[in-house]
Amino acid sequence: MTQVTSQSITDGKLLEILEKLSDKSNINKENHSNLNKLNEKFVLKKFDNKTTNAKQWLQSFESECTRFNLNGDTERISALRLFLNDSENDWYGSMLIQHGLDSLWKIWKVSFLKTFADKSWSSVMYALNFKHFNGSLLEYALKKQRLLLEYNSEIDTRTLTDLIVAGLPTYITSKLDRQEITDPTLLFSALRMHENQNKNRPKHFTETKRFSKSEAEYKKKPACQICYKMGKKNRFHPEDLCWFKEDKNDSGKHCKNLMLEIDEFQDTKN
Repeated sequence: MTQVTSQSITDGKLLEILEKLSDKSNINKENHSNLNKLNEKFVLKKFDNKTTNAKQWLQSFESECTRFNLNGDTERISALRLFLNDSENDWYGSMLIQHGLDSLWKIWKVSFLKTFADKSWSSVMYALNFKHFNGSLLEYALKKQRLLLEYNSEIDTRTLTDLIVAGLPTYITSKLDRQEITDPTLLFSALRMHENQNKNRPKHFTETKRFSKSEAEYKKKPACQICYKMGKKNRFHPEDLCWFKEDKNDSGKHCKNLMLEIDEFQDTKN
């Protein structure tokens, strides 16, 4: 019952807000479908606590409210409900019961940030480690910029540009002049020039395995033919030291070849 009452209260207030936003002089206050017009006028996506930075999103919400002259506490509290998903609406309903619609916006703002603010490093690490692997260079750069700004909107232009470039492939960064690429806009323009070159690159890259000097020398050794004929492949010890050539009752030789077999097993694993 409380939920229905709270819904009707906020809907009524939202209809008043729509009078400010609508170009029409009269609005049918009984037609709740008109509430969707508020979503259409605000340049703002719904808040998702799993993927959205709470602080940055709330700043954008307040900016949109200011743009449409929604400066009253009750107006902002009412408008907030339209930009929350189902999981966040539980928080909204609880706040409505505790503080009511006519409470201070500051109370709601503090509670929102305490509830949904990201306290982990996951979003920061994801933004910093985000790299281009395939696809459009420009799309990568735009997304990287958004990720970086979401966790730190006050990042300076030079650092922002450097971090975006850091995630680009080497064959692209080698063609970019750092003295000329001083801000993201210049970087985006330069990347568009290299898009055709990027399209000709293979979609996926396989890193060539590099062998150490000891591994390279090991690969050059001939396989033991005695073991090979017995179906025991990948054994590169000298034939005169082969286990199967010597007398199995020779305990000294047995020990020597056992150690040899262990070494080769470890080499094979590596």
